Amino acid sequence: MSNGDDLENLVTTADQLPDGASYPASPTGQADYFEALRGVFGDVPGGHGLGFVAWEPEWVPGVGWEPGAGNPNDNLAMFDFSGRALPSLRSLRR
Repeated sequence: MSNGDDLENLVTTADQLPDGASYPASPTGQADYFEALRGVFGDVPGGHGLGFVAWEPEWVPGVGWEPGAGNPNDNLAMFDFSGRALPSLRSLRR
């Protein structure tokens, strides 16, 4: 729930996250959530659950609407504040 820039984040407490009790607000919790989500789509009958899209997974500090701008989603990205991939990114590749 930390903030990587001067712009206030939209999500500031774990209770704002879906299934916050089951998936802690951490890189591991984020990865576990996306893997569970992948499992739900895999169980859709008839192969109709093709997958999901993680909207704007790269909102890191300094990459806002314009170069150098902050963004309110930097603590929800699939990259850390330095731009290194988090474990959750693996759930998009398969």
